[in-house]
Amino acid sequence: LRFAAATREDVDAVRRALPVCRAAARSNALWEQICRIRWQSKFGYGRRMRRARRTSDEAGGSDECLWMRLYEAEERDASRTRIRPRELSHMRFDLRQWFSLRDFRSQPDNMRDLLPTGLRRSISRDVVFAEGGEMRSSQGWASTRRWTLRGNEILWTAPSGSSVECFRINRLPDWAWELSGNDFVMRSISDDVVIADWWDLTSTIVIEERCAWVSPT
Repeated sequence: LRFAAATREDVDAVRRALPVCRAAARSNALWEQICRIRWQSKFGYGRRMRRARRTSDEAGGSDECLWMRLYEAEERDASRTRIRPRELSHMRFDLRQWFSLRDFRSQPDNMRDLLPTGLRRSISRDVVFAEGGEMRSSQGWASTRRWTLRGNEILWTAPSGSSVECFRINRLPDWAWELSGNDFVMRSISDDVVIADWWDLTSTIVIEERCAWVSPT
């Protein structure tokens, strides 16, 4: 069964076709493999596997369906759209800008009426929402900001206390978190899994030159 099943759908299909495999379809050996295959392309893979294996070690093999329940618990958690404050402070974010004013200044004349995207280049890949409302980043200006979690939004404020940006919190298909504002956008990143974490946005960008008959505004 371990060779025939790599997903939950595979297990269900085999179990329906071969009732004799029903007991084996709940085994820890099988579901540990399915968890690894399912999670390895998801954000937080390393931490998730370490936590699951620690739980398994503590159970000492006494729970024959443990890994199946761990799988189901992570699937439920992946549908969660609200981030917890402590969870947020243990993540690292990639900060980018929707549009790049720096690139705009160097554009050729026939592109002067278009704002170039800033999504292809990171401003910082070490943005941290530290506990106590502090920001940390190698970009000094970002470290001067303060943050407040308010429902499903994060409010960025300047040292003076004035509002700078409001980020809407979204959950991505790879289980990562996205913070989307009017000027900036951030996505949670991890070192233990390689994810094309901006491909869904950058792959749809189309650059078109202005037609000769269109006068610049």
